[in-house]
Amino acid sequence: MVQPEADRILVCGFGPFPGVTDNPTTALVRSLPWNLAGFNVHRWVLPVSWQHSGAWLRRRVQTVSPHVLLLTGVGSREGYVQLETVAINQQDGQPDALDEMLLPGPIDPRQKVGHQKPCPWPVADLVEGLQRRGHPIESSDDAGRYLCNHTFYEAVDLPVPAGVGFMHVRGGGYEGLRDPRRLALMELIKSLHLVLRLHQER
Repeated sequence: MVQPEADRILVCGFGPFPGVTDNPTTALVRSLPWNLAGFNVHRWVLPVSWQHSGAWLRRRVQTVSPHVLLLTGVGSREGYVQLETVAINQQDGQPDALDEMLLPGPIDPRQKVGHQKPCPWPVADLVEGLQRRGHPIESSDDAGRYLCNHTFYEAVDLPVPAGVGFMHVRGGGYEGLRDPRRLALMELIKSLHLVLRLHQER
């Protein structure tokens, strides 16, 4: 009897960059179990590089063929976790981990500056569900103008059936298996399996 193909989620964090020598998303992503809530969890850490992060991500998507893609990055806000609603066509070009810069302006010059690509997930419902279960999460409509937003903007168009989303977490060192950011990340992954199921039933 042929077993059904397992659902796959690719969860990506980022490495260090100027001002953040210990990016918590590296440890958060690597701490995830291989199997969670019906998903085979594929974990990957991207370089904070204007030139390389997008290419690395595209290759990883080609290799894994995930049903869902979740990007995570460290944010500058006080809250523990923010789930982004949109990616914005604008970059600040500030130095990356390789000390390389880009000119400020649009990510995609074919679109106007400020053009938005929405996250295809029901962000408000996901956030509300996690809040009800006690997780410190909120929605955000501003993913910044650095590599997080840049990578998110390019990733939205990748061939991922149930879509791509981005979760920002508060800075600071990884606090172990009970880290509130890790618990929220795991709960979000569980909720995303329902998002995938709804997508498959359409």
